Amino acid sequence: MGRLFFFYSLVCFVLLSQSFTSSLMHHLCSPSESFALLQFKELFEIYDEKPDWCNFLGKTSVPKTMSWNESPDCCTWDGVTCDMLTGHVIGLNLSCSLLHGTIHPNSSFVQNTFETLLQNFTKLEVLSLYSVNVSPPIPMNLPSSLRYVDLESTNLQGILTNSFFDLPNLEMLNLGYNDISGELPDSIGTLKSLNYLYLFQCAFAGSIPDSIGNLTQIRQLDFSKNNFTSNIPSTISKLTMLTRLDLSSNSLEGEMPDVFINLQELVELDLSNNSFIGPLPSLILSLTRLQRLDLPSNSLSGPLPSNTSMLQKLTFVDLSYNSLNGTIPSWVFRLPLLSWLSLDHNQLSGLVDELKANTTLEYLDLRHNQFSGPVLRSLGNLVNLVTLDLSSNNISSDGPLPSSICNMSSLTFLDLSHNYFSDSVPHCLGSMVELSVLDLRGNNFTGSLPPLCAHSTSLSTIVLNGNGFEGPVPVSLLNCHGLEVLDIGNNAINHIFLAWLGTLEELQVLILKSNKFHGPIRYMKKSFNSSYIMYEDSVRLVIKGNDIELERITTIMTTINLSSNHFEGVVPKTLKDLGSLWQLNLSFNNLTGDIPMELEQLNMLEALDLSWNRLT
Repeated sequence: MGRLFFFYSLVCFVLLSQSFTSSLMHHLCSPSESFALLQFKELFEIYDEKPDWCNFLGKTSVPKTMSWNESPDCCTWDGVTCDMLTGHVIGLNLSCSLLHGTIHPNSSFVQNTFETLLQNFTKLEVLSLYSVNVSPPIPMNLPSSLRYVDLESTNLQGILTNSFFDLPNLEMLNLGYNDISGELPDSIGTLKSLNYLYLFQCAFAGSIPDSIGNLTQIRQLDFSKNNFTSNIPSTISKLTMLTRLDLSSNSLEGEMPDVFINLQELVELDLSNNSFIGPLPSLILSLTRLQRLDLPSNSLSGPLPSNTSMLQKLTFVDLSYNSLNGTIPSWVFRLPLLSWLSLDHNQLSGLVDELKANTTLEYLDLRHNQFSGPVLRSLGNLVNLVTLDLSSNNISSDGPLPSSICNMSSLTFLDLSHNYFSDSVPHCLGSMVELSVLDLRGNNFTGSLPPLCAHSTSLSTIVLNGNGFEGPVPVSLLNCHGLEVLDIGNNAINHIFLAWLGTLEELQVLILKSNKFHGPIRYMKKSFNSSYIMYEDSVRLVIKGNDIELERITTIMTTINLSSNHFEGVVPKTLKDLGSLWQLNLSFNNLTGDIPMELEQLNMLEALDLSWNRLT
């Protein structure tokens, strides 16, 4: 979004500067250029649906070409800018103009190929057709006067040839989101004036050419989501003015080369989703202006550097899905502006004993590592955390879960699942007013359930499955007005059926299986809602005796699982009122009587398990 906003700012600047420096008396545009524009218009239809990206950018989509017959002077047409002194067209900006069409080389208008039409504009400096579906082959020869070219999302097809880059004045080139294949020609290095180069999400293959090092004026370079192979060329170290480098989602491989030492202006570095191996290059840590570091989904290994004080502007770090090991050094948590730290899916094994107070870190993801011991005590000073995910480690607690976790008063997401926590859970969890998701499943917690929502109504997901909780269900859950998922299965909870849960209008998933619930199943007085559940994680269901893990809870997956308890009495006919029910499991209880015919009215029901009861 920032990239496109910056481009349009540049477009406005160059066009306005031409207007202010020209005479108020101007020539009409030349008849040949006016005629070429009208021919160009005839190749498109105007459609009503606004392009998604235009909406995302907050730009108003306007059918600019509607005005192109109203005046004989094309310089007054929407999207057209002329040199007011000579009348030549210097700018053509039809981005987000609701145009849709296909330009064919063998069109009945013999001269109306994309390339030929553009050659009519010998003084053209700005060409922006962003999100105009022109679908032509890539033009081989563009007007050499061009300074700014934006052909993103125009459905360009083919390969780039050397002649395409015969643009000595070009400062910005955006060809992103097109079907451009083949290797990037060495002639890319001839664009000595280029400041911004965006070739993301095309189909380029082969190596990044060494000639890229000739672009010494470049500030932003985005080759993401292509098929580039080999390694980063060493010549990239010559791009000393570079502020943003994005080579993510390619097939680059080998150890990360030490090419960053000269890139001292670099603010954003994204090398994610490649096949880099070896240690994290220490020279990256010398980039004093770096704000964002994205290196996830590679095969980096070894420990994090033990000491650095250079990255004082870093706000975002993602090193997830690698093979990093060792402990997280304390300097990571001393970075004064760091707000996002993602180290999940590595082989990290520990933290320093106690971290100093940190007021900037908001997102911390350490799941799927090898942490052990009382890690939570080391994190107690991260007082402004919003998201904390420590799931799938080997973390334990000496005694109850420390109440210091409640000092993180801004937490909205807390996941401690699949660890070795034991003993009780502090009651103060029920007073965390911002907490929306609480996942403690797969631990060894014991004692009574905490009074969740005692002083808060924000919880939408509670997953406590697979622990040793016992006793009754706290009535404070009635205050969880936005509760969508309640999973307290596989514990030792002893209670009658929770008919009062029917007052929770947002509830979609209710799992009480494998506890000591007893008594009759009573009417819940409501139909389960179908609002969107934000927590995209998993819950375990049992359908026909098979454990099934739902990796993503969706609106159609409204679920009740009361299996393996001591419920008795009849299957209530009022279950028919739960119109969005997707899965119902009442197996392994002591239910009696007939299966009610009313269950046929559950049109959304896909799985029903009433086995191992005493139904007739």
